[in-house]
Amino acid sequence: MKKLLGVFVGTAVVVSMSMTAFAGQWVSDGNGWWYANDDGTWPASTWEWIDGNGDGIAECYYFLDSGYMATGTAPGGDQLNEDGALTIEGVVQTRQMTYSAEETDSTYQADDEQIVIFHWSTMTVEILGYSEEGWYDLTHDLYWVEENTLARKDNVNPIGQSLGWTDFSFCDDDTVEVVTYSSDGSHSGSFLDGTFNKINNR
Repeated sequence: MKKLLGVFVGTAVVVSMSMTAFAGQWVSDGNGWWYANDDGTWPASTWEWIDGNGDGIAECYYFLDSGYMATGTAPGGDQLNEDGALTIEGVVQTRQMTYSAEETDSTYQADDEQIVIFHWSTMTVEILGYSEEGWYDLTHDLYWVEENTLARKDNVNPIGQSLGWTDFSFCDDDTVEVVTYSSDGSHSGSFLDGTFNKINNR
């Protein structure tokens, strides 16, 4: 997996939480397979990491506009195996999806008053701060890149490439490095760039 994580310095620490990938079940009909989430929704026009057999290891699947799982090749040319899982050079891509529970939310603040709040139960991040246009309050979905790094789900593909992205890398118990990259992989310091110190768990 190609990621630009070299800018992060510090001791790698696993951020503990309790999470499994999209609780629900696979459903098959005459048109193909789709995934029914426990809340009655289903994924469509998106990639999802799904731990279908509950072993704590998730595979990545693409769901078409119709909600049915793509087979063979996903939009954009990504290769899928016979079960629909994303493969790279013939290797099924997997992700560890189970973590121990320790804290509910964690709040970090930078010197410039920017704040990030990680909501572990929903795997979302709330970003508060000031820009040239005024104060902003944004919420984004997250996914795990590796054991101590999260990324915004809405501006990356399943393997952390293209579209530009924001990395949240936990360097120790009390700090998180936040770096935003542009679509060509270059570093951007215009938004959420720097070290954030933990100010509370809530």
